[in-house]
Amino acid sequence: MKKILLSLILITGITGTGLKAQSVSNAVSSNYSEAVVEKVYTLLKKTKTNMPQARQLQFAAHFKKQDSLVALFIKNNQTEKQLDSLRKVLDTEFSQKLNANERFNYYTGKNTSNSSVSKIPFSQLSYVIKLKDSLQLSEGVKETLLQKLDQLKAEKDSFYAKNKGKSYDARPFESETLSHLLNDDQYVKFLNIKNAKKALNYANNDWNELVQRNLSTPFNKEETVIKLTEFYLARQNTYDRYAHDKLVQNDAIKLLYENRPAALNTLLHARRNPDNDTIGNAFQW
Repeated sequence: MKKILLSLILITGITGTGLKAQSVSNAVSSNYSEAVVEKVYTLLKKTKTNMPQARQLQFAAHFKKQDSLVALFIKNNQTEKQLDSLRKVLDTEFSQKLNANERFNYYTGKNTSNSSVSKIPFSQLSYVIKLKDSLQLSEGVKETLLQKLDQLKAEKDSFYAKNKGKSYDARPFESETLSHLLNDDQYVKFLNIKNAKKALNYANNDWNELVQRNLSTPFNKEETVIKLTEFYLARQNTYDRYAHDKLVQNDAIKLLYENRPAALNTLLHARRNPDNDTIGNAFQW
């Protein structure tokens, strides 16, 4: 009776919260256990897709094999480490069955577990995928980005396993990857979206510092904040874009500072001049 009720709920789309669910095929609900049917239902819900019956059956078979192997390992008193290794193998196999959109939606959805979220580490790569429509990414680029995310996670895991207490810098990997996968317009648009708020915050902080140092009189606030925002946006974009090429990065940053806004030049001089330090250490460069 419980299985029949579960099947009716999944097929008709009725849930306890009143939300319409994805449709689990009759072939799955009729031929697999309640646990497997529920896992297929969860898969459809997380991937936000109307998956055809053939693929649903493929995943149902995977879930059945997964449950059988885990149960067998437990029955044979395998160690927790051996169970973890098995689960990682099965999870990798499952992930590879998903296409680019399915994988990203599954591992970054609202109801994902902590272990699932760790499959898609926060990075510029995952941010680009979130902006896939705005950036007009092709399916091929999305798929490659997800593969690179898998590679990034593996590299981070390996680094932390060998370097306890140290921090992993993903920026060179990210910038090299995005430089190859995005065209110039896409990369610039992404960086502008990513860094605009930070640049504006820096600009407003600089203006406030000019006011507190009594140095704002020669400048128009609106024009100054715009120029400072443009400078900081260009600076952060340059750091991000050329993180994998320090020579190019350093030359570009040097050129930016040689052409910095007059207001910033005034601030830098004041910060380095003890006689003009009217606010102590409130602002640090």
